[in-house]
Amino acid sequence: MLKRAKGELIVFYEDFTKIPEDGLQKFWDAYQENKDTCFTAPVGKVDSFADESPKWDWRNYTDECDWPRCELDWGAIPKRILLEIGGFDERLDQWWSFDNVSVGKRASILGYKFKNLIDNKATVIDHDKIIPHPFRDKYCPQEVNQLLAEYEKCPRLNFVV
Repeated sequence: MLKRAKGELIVFYEDFTKIPEDGLQKFWDAYQENKDTCFTAPVGKVDSFADESPKWDWRNYTDECDWPRCELDWGAIPKRILLEIGGFDERLDQWWSFDNVSVGKRASILGYKFKNLIDNKATVIDHDKIIPHPFRDKYCPQEVNQLLAEYEKCPRLNFVV
């Protein structure tokens, strides 16, 4: 899908997410000022969208961001960066996560920056309260760490050619 994407900026937001009316514009404006940057933004978990007291993650409290915190549940990355690093490491799909960490690590190795847009808050329905995470019990940190270490030698994947 990255090859088929027509725009310059790929925006990610998960299902069960409510974004601000100007959320996409905020990512675009930030990108116009920082074209070599990967972006994330605060996400607050709620039981329903009527809930006005989200449980905020770390992104609500600082604009500092580095590759391990490259969260893509509400984020944006220039398409050319995703193409340069070779897209997402599909080997990580077996745990239904860590794609964001993979993207962040490889972009960082190639010298790209990260920014948290603290004023671009979204809220999400807390999935873990609705259904159990289907792959969490299969998670193997040793395998993930091995994959992350491989990126030091070769940060570009061959998935997107």
